[in-house]
This record gives sequence, C-alpha cells and structure tokens, in this order.
Amino acid sequence: MYSFSRDESYDQAINEAARLDFSVRTSTGTVADWYQYSRELILDDFLTEQDFRGKIGNLNCIVQIDETKIGKRKYHKGRHVEGAWLVGLIENGSEDFRLELCPNNERTAEVLHGIIEKHVT
Repeated sequence: MYSFSRDESYDQAINEAARLDFSVRTSTGTVADWYQYSRELILDDFLTEQDFRGKIGNLNCIVQIDETKIGKRKYHKGRHVEGAWLVGLIENGSEDFRLELCPNNERTAEVLHGIIEKHVT
C-alpha cells in the first residue's frame, strides 16, 4: 500500500519489497492484487462518504453533468469500448462532486434523471 500511495510502478514496488527482505522476491501478480485492493478500498470509502455528504447544488448554482464509458477497446481497435457507464456531477466553483455507475449499464433518460434527482438539490 505504501508503494501504491506513492504512485510507484509495479517494478518499483517489487524493488522496495526486496530492500526489506533480500531472500523473498515479490511477484508482479501479488503487487497487482495489492494495488487493486488499494483501489477498491479508496473507492469504497469514497462512495460511503458520498452517501453521507448529501446533495450538491442549490437554486442559484449550476451543476455540470457528464457521462463517460470506462473500460477497454475491444481488440485494441476502433472506438468501440466494452465497459460501464459512469456519470459525474460537479458543482460549479466547488470541488464537491459525485460519481455514480449507471444501473444495469443503461443510460436512458429515466436512469440519468434518477441519478440527477439522487445527487442534485
């Protein structure tokens, strides 16, 4: 987790672990698993905290909303991306934002309207 928090590459994390104990070699898979675990902890904490912060915006405030698809391009070609739709909402002039994955990976008007109602005053 130390190497993850310092934004070190897998190789740097392996070398750092080797400095602690020269007889043990940490595998890339182990480092990848720890980095993924660290990402999941941060995301879980963010989403839990987000639920307790309440809604953003007010009557005289603009909230910007954007959607993006996160994932990988199929066969690393073209623009087709397999992944999940993510909606981001941020209040103008503020660093307060919300993130929400579209349920069932749908981004219909009804789904987006529900996300907006959930997070915007």
